[in-house]
Amino acid sequence: MKQVIIILITFLMMTQGSALYAQDNGEFSWEMFLPAITAGHQFSCDNIAGCYSGSLTDNCGGESVTGTVGVSINTDCSFTGVSIFGVKFSGTITRKINNSYSGAGQTDANGCGSFTITCTNDASFLSCNYDYNNGGSGTIQNASEDQCMPANRFLTRSLAGSWSFTYEIISIFTDYYNLDINEVYEEPAGSGEYYIYDTNYYYGAGYDPGDNIYFLYDPGYPFDIFYSFTYTSTNQVAGCYYQYYYDTDTLSDCYPMSGERTSSGF
Repeated sequence: MKQVIIILITFLMMTQGSALYAQDNGEFSWEMFLPAITAGHQFSCDNIAGCYSGSLTDNCGGESVTGTVGVSINTDCSFTGVSIFGVKFSGTITRKINNSYSGAGQTDANGCGSFTITCTNDASFLSCNYDYNNGGSGTIQNASEDQCMPANRFLTRSLAGSWSFTYEIISIFTDYYNLDINEVYEEPAGSGEYYIYDTNYYYGAGYDPGDNIYFLYDPGYPFDIFYSFTYTSTNQVAGCYYQYYYDTDTLSDCYPMSGERTSSGF
């Protein structure tokens, strides 16, 4: 299945172009790291170093979104993170007063830009507030290390739950899928590529960090079904429905698709 998925992603990139996956919120994958913290600071981030996952609320783009891998803080006080929309951010903690840490950060090119961040360390939890230069703001509440995981695994795992995908080919059709949170695997081991499956291991989905898209592959006859999409809100996605004819190695045109998560397994 993995080989077919890779072939399909390559085929999509060759035939449709990256513009296919552009969304109104405009997120895509690349990282902008700020310079190392100013030499000569007199405090350490050892006490808060680690990867924290919590509930993100972010209204910098005018619409509140939720869901994040959290924030990973290094011992040198640099930090990084990513949301389910694929927006990556990074920055540096530059000041500490008691249990409060503050610094500055930057999102990727199509995020909301520069921001200042303040995090409070409360034993096993970390809560952060940040303010964008454009007037927006966000929070990460009571983040812990309980679900800390690589970003690609987190983004793939975020697809867990029951989904309805609706598209139109002459008539309107709706397909239903259930992706099991307990069926997430790195394939091959050590590759950093993750896939999530149904309980019968029949169809699978994942996240492609190169193009910042999610996909679902459903084998069948005389054609396979392939979806590519991105989140438009926490439980809604939009993208394309394709029919892939493996006998002739051809892919249909994109049929616009909208999806909704009807129950969550995440």
